Amino acid sequence: MKRLITLLITLLCITYLSATELQTQALYSNDHHLLAYQDPSQIHRSYPQKDTLQPLMGYITIEERYNFGISVLLQKIYALDVDSVTLTIDLSLQQRVEEILDEYKAFLKADEILVAVMESGTGKVRAMASSNRYDPNEVTKVDFLKMHQKFSIYAYEPGAVIMPLILSAALERRFIERNSLITTHNGRMALDNGSFITDATPTTMLTPEGILLNMSNIGIAKVAYLFSGYEFEESLRAFGFGDYTKIELHYGRNGNFPTLQKLTERIYRANTSYGYGMSATFVQLIQAYSAFNNDGQRVTPTLIDSLYAKDDNLSSFSWTIAAPVEVISKETAQVIHKMLISNVHKGFAKQASLQGLETGGMGSTAYIAKGGRYVREYHSSFYGFANDVVGNRYTIGVLVIRPKDPHNFYASRSAVPVFREVVEVLFSKKR
Repeated sequence: MKRLITLLITLLCITYLSATELQTQALYSNDHHLLAYQDPSQIHRSYPQKDTLQPLMGYITIEERYNFGISVLLQKIYALDVDSVTLTIDLSLQQRVEEILDEYKAFLKADEILVAVMESGTGKVRAMASSNRYDPNEVTKVDFLKMHQKFSIYAYEPGAVIMPLILSAALERRFIERNSLITTHNGRMALDNGSFITDATPTTMLTPEGILLNMSNIGIAKVAYLFSGYEFEESLRAFGFGDYTKIELHYGRNGNFPTLQKLTERIYRANTSYGYGMSATFVQLIQAYSAFNNDGQRVTPTLIDSLYAKDDNLSSFSWTIAAPVEVISKETAQVIHKMLISNVHKGFAKQASLQGLETGGMGSTAYIAKGGRYVREYHSSFYGFANDVVGNRYTIGVLVIRPKDPHNFYASRSAVPVFREVVEVLFSKKR
């Protein structure tokens, strides 16, 4: 009997080792779960986690073509005799975030919801999730529209989430001070072309913090007037807008904003200052917001943690991460950081406040343009940060695409609650 048991154990070990050896070009999560591998005995690639991490990860077709996502870069890496790649993604966090998105997509009647959780100091992405996923092991025609990851390719008019960036640039250039008073014309201000900017909440004067709390289009437009066209463009580019964010995804868009010639006109600077007349991608915005939680330095979101090659003497090595870029001074970043915290406690994002954590951010419910005019469809978003007392610091973005629930399309009722639940899950793992 003992010999039989020993023989069975030996056979199991041999089977396991053989299977392990057959798993080449393996992809792992940061918490050591197998995400994908190539079995030489099969003509297709295997994805044991099914729809998890899609469409971010992409997949390899039977014809050995790689489909979107990070798979394009991975194939190039594997071609260099790299045996396995480890992502920065925490699989257990990723899966819990995806569950949250599934629930909220149905509740909000949204086209799609995107979320990312990124370490503010390193750029390492711990979760990057979409509500629109598919199983790469069993792709059907119904899945085709879900294959294009929107994190880096979907450019949209971001709305009010641009306001903190403009304020930080104005503070940095000494155009305004933290306690400056900006006239806001009792909620209605004429533009140079005879049209008007209006605020939902009429006020006569606001501080920079008041502009954020009230989401004052007039207040931020008056700040934008203080820039020259060149200074305004330079400030946007410093935060990474107008350039592709070098995250390890197959394809990305630069986004755009008015030309320098147009930005010399006050009307274009005004419009852009509250996030219209320009477009940006999700990863551009989370990259920009990292500066407010990292002493003024923006970091590039990164998905690859390390590579492993059997023939490499060092066995493994870290993936090269882009160096942080100083956008604003530490002092200016701290001022905006405090304003974003205040925005959570006093503004429209009170649901983002969690006991024992430092949270801050800015939300936006931005109209979508169709056929040259704005229609009653929206992008609701919230970009901000969450930190604990032991040094964990994260930049977090939420984008809800076309929420159609008539009572809950506002960012305060869509993107902000998603942010809150993601933060709760994130820090429950830290305890």
